[in-house]
Amino acid sequence: MIAYSQLRPDQNNKASSLTNLFRNWGGSFGIAFVTTAAERRANFHQLNLGSHLGSSSQSLQQNTENMVSHLMQYGFTSADAGPAALGVVYQQLLHQSVFLAFMDCFRVIGWLTLTMIPLVIFVRKFKGGKAPAGGH
Repeated sequence: MIAYSQLRPDQNNKASSLTNLFRNWGGSFGIAFVTTAAERRANFHQLNLGSHLGSSSQSLQQNTENMVSHLMQYGFTSADAGPAALGVVYQQLLHQSVFLAFMDCFRVIGWLTLTMIPLVIFVRKFKGGKAPAGGH
């Protein structure tokens, strides 16, 4: 309604075209931005979380040993269970880093939405459109 409030009725088609064009462009650029930001933040979080998983970490060693014994109960050989356990730890690291990346993107979108509230409040008052003329 804001897009059409200051227009004459003969300008509605052009305004509709431009509104749709900018909405599509905004969606495309927004999706591209969020996809790029999520990928970069996932890499950042993977690096950050991975730096805390040193080979000297006692909790990592204990969890890996527990997982190796668990995998051996399900038919893995001792030679295969070690790399598989580290693969599970790495998979968890990837899942957590992607989750944190999407939370970062969600937070940015939330802050952008909150900053737009004053824009909605300060939008100039406009007159509603006249009733359409009757026709057959």
